Amino acid sequence: MIAEDALEGVYGVFGMHLWSDLECGKISVEEGPRMAAADIFKIKVKGKGGHVSLPHQGIDAVVVSSAIVMNLQSIASREVNPLEPMVISIGAINSVTRFNVIASEATLDGTARYFNPELKGEVPKMIEYIIQYTAATYRAEA
Repeated sequence: MIAEDALEGVYGVFGMHLWSDLECGKISVEEGPRMAAADIFKIKVKGKGGHVSLPHQGIDAVVVSSAIVMNLQSIASREVNPLEPMVISIGAINSVTRFNVIASEATLDGTARYFNPELKGEVPKMIEYIIQYTAATYRAEA
């Protein structure tokens, strides 16, 4: 738009974002930060498939993924100052298989959100550390 001169003569721009907690038709303007930074990440877990009747022969990517989800929660509660608002959430776990198959692979999609820009460089390191060591605990890779 700028290259096409659509903003020529414009002296101010408001960035708008929908906020589901705000009543429809209302506008909220307050001092201070409004929206957190949002980093998006994808985790690929590799185990060893098999049949559920022989779980000792496989490395279940779903079990590993579940442990990763739980362990990532310790970042906000134990690694970051509790006075710093931040969350890590996994919004999707995918492992296309059947009810009687130990999954060999899984994919997790997640986001980390925070206000402190100093966390941008630190949070990915924390996430990677937990992912790698949790997967290793189950003899998997991530």
